[in-house]
Amino acid sequence: MIKDIQLVKIYNSRGEETFKAKISTDHGIFEGSCGTGKSRGKFEAPRLPTKVVFEKFLKVKKTLFGLDEHDWEIFDGAIKKHMLGSNITTPLSIACIRAATNNDAYKLLKSSDYSFPYPVANVIGGGVHGGATSIQEFLVIPRAKTFPDAVSMVVDVWKEIQKKMKKLGIIAGKNDEGAWLARQDEIKSLNMLSEIADANGCVIGLDFAATQIYKHGRYIYPALGKKYSAEEQLDFVIHLAKVYNIKYIEDPFHENAFEHFSELRKRLNALIVGDDLYCSQVKRLELGIAKGSTNGIILKPDQAGTISDICAAAELAKQNTIARIVSHRSGETCDAFISDLALTLGAELIKCGVGSGERIAKLNRLIELWETLESRRMSKVNFF
Repeated sequence: MIKDIQLVKIYNSRGEETFKAKISTDHGIFEGSCGTGKSRGKFEAPRLPTKVVFEKFLKVKKTLFGLDEHDWEIFDGAIKKHMLGSNITTPLSIACIRAATNNDAYKLLKSSDYSFPYPVANVIGGGVHGGATSIQEFLVIPRAKTFPDAVSMVVDVWKEIQKKMKKLGIIAGKNDEGAWLARQDEIKSLNMLSEIADANGCVIGLDFAATQIYKHGRYIYPALGKKYSAEEQLDFVIHLAKVYNIKYIEDPFHENAFEHFSELRKRLNALIVGDDLYCSQVKRLELGIAKGSTNGIILKPDQAGTISDICAAAELAKQNTIARIVSHRSGETCDAFISDLALTLGAELIKCGVGSGERIAKLNRLIELWETLESRRMSKVNFF
């Protein structure tokens, strides 16, 4: 039974205010916090200003006392009813899940035969996260047989990119997600990444975050001196995928371009992933399924607002053979809940970065679980 709930103001990896929720039950105190994005989709669950959130919460928190933490879906429904904003409903929902599972959230939906996700690591950065390229994330996914090996492979790629950039004198620091920044355009970045990824047994992925570069009907690439129409963007994405054997393509078009996603999926044998397209919302995913837009979906807890809503989107994706990618945000906390979430959902991939402490905490949690659990294997992803 829930006896008390507290909110503690903390800061994320960008120095922005956020919250940690603490739920007290007969069995202890259970916590939850979550990240927030800089590249936010229009259809995400709404957030509220910190002061407003705190004031609203104080007015309604006692209505949550006495609820059974094991009835986490009822709890989620109660906090949604009060329209507190996803920046507090998500930490509350995570804390309740931890209370229900005694801090073993990976046991929420299953108790054996765990399928571990492949890590998707952002190693070269651009877009609104910082960097010279319009493409927001240059990613690597390891072809590994164990999760510890998978982490070792992406860490090696990240380190080798740093060395290469330093040698060439083009390194410009790290961005919000710990990816390296370089004074070079998209093509030079892909040439560098392709060589290093191949040598380390990894495939390449790209997150275009195309809503952020879509202006007045054109996709803008200042470093390349290009402005592409939708048809030209389609040709550009296909060209890059074929030249660099890219098997993971996220948000290559703006957040309402369901038909263009569909056309790309027809013409390319790769994982076509929707993030801003869906914002982890069931209704948006239903539209994508009807139009055959993608075969992958990003799942971010704060986009949906509660873990119940994330589970609903994940289940719908699973029923329609759509790969599930549980993801961090660019402004993160050290909470590793998304690692447990990926495991209990059986998600095929986890996107959590590699180049900073709040990112590696998610990977470390999965390494620990890999070494602890007896019944485990790597997930199946056809394109890798």
